[in-house]
Amino acid sequence: MIDPTQQKADEFLWRETTSLRALMRAWHDVKGRVIHSNDPRTRSDAEQFAADPERNIRQLQKSLRSGKFQFAAQRGILKIKRSAPGEARKPPRPIVASPLPNRVVQRAILNTCQSDDPKIRRRLGKLPEVIATPTSVGGLPGRGVPEAMAMIRQTIASGTTWFVRSDLKAFFQHIPKPRVEEFLRANLAGPSFVDWFMKTLATELENEDEVRAWLDLFPLGEEGVPQGSALSALCANIVLQTLDAELNCRGLTTLRYLDDFLILGRSRRAVELGFQRAQAILAELGMECHDPGPGSKKAAKGHVTEGFEFLSFHIDQNDIYPSTAAQTAFLENFRVAVRHAKAELASVENQPRRAEPRFIQCLAQLDRKVRGWGDAFAPTTKRIVFAQLDSEIGEILDDFQRWFRRRYSPANTIRRRRLLGVALLGDTEHIRPPPA
Repeated sequence: MIDPTQQKADEFLWRETTSLRALMRAWHDVKGRVIHSNDPRTRSDAEQFAADPERNIRQLQKSLRSGKFQFAAQRGILKIKRSAPGEARKPPRPIVASPLPNRVVQRAILNTCQSDDPKIRRRLGKLPEVIATPTSVGGLPGRGVPEAMAMIRQTIASGTTWFVRSDLKAFFQHIPKPRVEEFLRANLAGPSFVDWFMKTLATELENEDEVRAWLDLFPLGEEGVPQGSALSALCANIVLQTLDAELNCRGLTTLRYLDDFLILGRSRRAVELGFQRAQAILAELGMECHDPGPGSKKAAKGHVTEGFEFLSFHIDQNDIYPSTAAQTAFLENFRVAVRHAKAELASVENQPRRAEPRFIQCLAQLDRKVRGWGDAFAPTTKRIVFAQLDSEIGEILDDFQRWFRRRYSPANTIRRRRLLGVALLGDTEHIRPPPA
C-alpha cells in the first residue's frame, strides 16, 4: 500500500506548479509576448484569455488537477532562412507554435524548475546547479547577451588572445529526450511533475499537410524538442552540462548561448584542443557542430585582434557593436514594416475605425521595433554605429510621413482623423437598451 504522506511529498512539485498563484504568474509571464504576437490567431486567443484571466486560470487548474487536461495539437511554422546570392536554398527553421493553455502550463513548469523557493529547490536535485552555470547565458533567468558580452570583454582584457566560435547543426532537432528524462527522474522529486514535463516536449502538429514537405525537420519522435517551447532552452542546458564543465577549465573560457558557443584561450593549440573535445562530447550526444575551416560562415577561429562575430555582435580587442549583417537585416526589416503599414492604411482608408491600427499606431509599432533592437544591442561600445543607423531610420520615417501627407491631406476632417488613428466618438458602436 502506498504511504499517503510519501505520495503527498512526491507530488509537491506538481501541486505547487498547478496552484492558482503559479498558473497566474505563468500567464503574466507569457501575456506580453502573445498579446503582441505577429500571429493573428495567437493575439485573438490571448485577448479572449485576458478578458477574464481569473476564471480561465481556475478552469485550467481544475482540468490539470483532475487529470483531464490534454495538450492541444500545435502548429508547425517554417521560418525561411535567407540565402546569399548564388548560395543553395537553406532548409527552413521549424518552429512549433503552441496554443495558449499549453504555453501557460509550460511556463508554470519552467518557473518551478527555476524557483528560488528553498522548499522547491531541495526537491530539484542538481537542476539548480545546471541552471547556475555561469558561462551558459541562453534561456536562463538573469543571464543573456549583455552578460555574455561582459564576460567576453573581461576575458579578452585578462590576456586571452585566441578564439574558436561555432554553433550546433539543427540543434533542437537532435536533443535526445531520453537523456533529458533520465536526468529529471534522477534528480526531481515527484513522478507526476516529470511526466508532465516530458508531455510538454511531445510534438503533434495540427497542420501536417501544410508542412509535409519539411515534416522531417519537426521533432515528432524521441529525438528533438520543439523550438518555441518555454522548456526547450532548459533541455539544452541539461543535455550540454558536460560540455559547459569540460570546456571551462585548463585555461579555457567557453561561453554558450544555447547552440552557439565561443571558446577563448591564451594559445591557438589550447582553443583547438578545446574545440576537438567539444566535437567529441557532441558526438556522444548524436550532435555535431560547424567546423571553422576556410570559407565557413557558421564558424571561425583566429586571433582576437582580427575580430570575430558572436551572437550578431562584432567583437575585437577594443569594441563590441552590431555586426554588419545584423545592421543590414534590421534596416531591411524596418523598411518591410513601413511597407506593410502603407499597405494596411491604403486597404482601409474608407472604413470606419474602432481599434484597428492606423498611422499613429503604426508609428508606435515602429517605435517598439527600434527600442527592442536597441535593447538587444545595448552592450554596444561603438555608439557611432547607432548614430549612423538613426540617420537611416530617420530618412525612412520622413518618407513615410511625406507619403501619408500626400495621400491623405486632401481628405475631409473625419476621414483624415480616422486614418491618423485618433478615435471618432461617432464610430462608437450603438448598443440599444433592452426592451422594457
